[in-house]
Amino acid sequence: MEQTIQEAFSRLSWLVQIRPWPRPDVSAVSNPLEKEHVLYLPSDGTPVDGMDLLGKLSAMRLAETAHHLFGTHRFSKSVPKKTREAAGRVCDAASDWFAEYEVFRLVPEAARLEIEECLSPAEGLPLESVLGDKYSLLVRASEAAQAVGYLGLPVEVPPELKGLVGSFLAVPPGEPTLENLRTLCNLLLSALGEPYRLAVIEEDGLEVWGIEVAV
Repeated sequence: MEQTIQEAFSRLSWLVQIRPWPRPDVSAVSNPLEKEHVLYLPSDGTPVDGMDLLGKLSAMRLAETAHHLFGTHRFSKSVPKKTREAAGRVCDAASDWFAEYEVFRLVPEAARLEIEECLSPAEGLPLESVLGDKYSLLVRASEAAQAVGYLGLPVEVPPELKGLVGSFLAVPPGEPTLENLRTLCNLLLSALGEPYRLAVIEEDGLEVWGIEVAV
């Protein structure tokens, strides 16, 4: 795993800054204008999960080679904060679908074990309220979709997740294009019952997410 992580670092072309932050997980921000990434690691010395780190490095690589919106979702200034926060969770789940496939390609056995461990929580997740944490639904649906799409396992998907799982499976994870990213985001928004969709617009010389009313 350590060698794979080092190789993932070496494939990055942009400058990588590593900064501490007061959380136990790993996060990353990609800046296409400055052509740099900022990788945030736990400041208290908490051991970093190798699979999590590899996922972030894969997303950073996609930000360089596919489109910067794979690395960090950016929205038009006209998009309300509440909508940005909700849509941002969907964008994270959508970009992870492609980044996690790259992790699966790099370390298939480790990825298989991790996916299989997630199967029970995914199958047993109850339907959450529209006012609840939709991102939890997205994560569980992604886990189930990975089991089906990556491993070909016969997973029995609970009814409350079928729309989301179907959305993931409708977009090939091995084809990380901006159009596929937008398509997946909008399929997930539709499955969640949101009244808007994402469109790519240019603002201040940079392509960002804009919002349009669902037709």
